[in-house]
Amino acid sequence: MAIDIPDWSSKTSDQLEKEAQGVFERPQLSDLDPALLELYTKMRESLAKINEHITKVSSMQSEIDTEKSKTGITTAQADAITANTAKTGITTAQASAITANSAKTGISPSQTSQLVQLGKSQIPVGAGTLSIEFNGKTNALTFTYRQGKITKTGALTLK
Repeated sequence: MAIDIPDWSSKTSDQLEKEAQGVFERPQLSDLDPALLELYTKMRESLAKINEHITKVSSMQSEIDTEKSKTGITTAQADAITANTAKTGITTAQASAITANSAKTGISPSQTSQLVQLGKSQIPVGAGTLSIEFNGKTNALTFTYRQGKITKTGALTLK
């Protein structure tokens, strides 16, 4: 269903006779004004693009028709469904993981120690602890870092 693209590059003997009588049905490119030549060129390019799109649409329609005619599922799809439907229960590894997680209760001694330190405004930092103390009378905020025999202190006065 392509559109015919005009070709003015050659003339038949009938056209030459008509032109001799003053009838120009199919002008030559060399006879055209530059503006008309540009129009002719753009028209040919546009018609070629239209024909390209017509071909693509026809191809897509063919693909659509093929897809529409499909019914049911493939053997591979049916096998996959059957395999998944047959699964019941859980694996031994899954059961073991559930048991291990279910057995966890409480917190570790290390976690307990950290919570006690936090209650005393002591925060575990690396191998040491950071203590924070606030004096409401002086508005002083004191930071003390202790690691073994090393102690470092800093203070801020809040205004």
